[in-house]
Amino acid sequence: MINFLAITKQMFKQKSKFIYLILLVQLIAVIASLVFNIQTIAQGEFQEILYNNTIFTTVLFDVIFLGIMCWQNEKINLSQTWRQIPISSTKFYLANIMSTLICCVYIFIIQIIANIIVTAPKVTRVFNDLIGYADYTANFWNRGLIFGLFLVLIVITISMFVSFTNFSTRVIVDFLPIKNTTWVKMLVMGILVIIGVYVGMQINSHFTNFMVTNFTHSVMIYSNIGEVGSMQITNIELAIISLILGSLNIWLINKFVETKI
Repeated sequence: MINFLAITKQMFKQKSKFIYLILLVQLIAVIASLVFNIQTIAQGEFQEILYNNTIFTTVLFDVIFLGIMCWQNEKINLSQTWRQIPISSTKFYLANIMSTLICCVYIFIIQIIANIIVTAPKVTRVFNDLIGYADYTANFWNRGLIFGLFLVLIVITISMFVSFTNFSTRVIVDFLPIKNTTWVKMLVMGILVIIGVYVGMQINSHFTNFMVTNFTHSVMIYSNIGEVGSMQITNIELAIISLILGSLNIWLINKFVETKI
């Protein structure tokens, strides 16, 4: 049987082509935005516009990239060709999620390095906005670790939620005796999306408060213990949600989910 790392590597290779596509489109978007702001640039605002555009497009295209990865996940999960690989369904599913996480980390690292290089005169500001104010204490590194862990957990949670929505919808439809199941699919997906949006809004509230109080005001270096603690709780909640969704998805893919021809 193929081992876990080998299949993760193969899945990463298939998905990695989208990394370079997204980076290319992001580069084109940044160049286009500079062209559209040529008058402002002529007034000496080149670095400011370049910085703002690179940060904005990084966030935007990271969200788009995660959506593409979720689509690829489900395409692979239901692929008859991929599922013929001699490996257990559990390892297959976990390798799929792991390859997506690696892709997201990979593109994010490339974007950070590229952003720092192209906005060199504002490198300190870039570092501060993405990681935190340069107060190299245990508190600073603690906040950076919490932020990094949040990004990892949010990728895993969203990927698993999309899989759960896909798997559960297919299982419910397969068990129904009626022929026209389109409305059932839409209903189930709608309910799950509403639940996902509600949970996402609650998480976003904690995340926003954490970012504002910990990465906006440098004078608040030691006075944000409450928000740090709140974000730690959010990370724990995400970890629990991921564990529950992952367990359900593994159960569904082992017992009920069939591949497409």
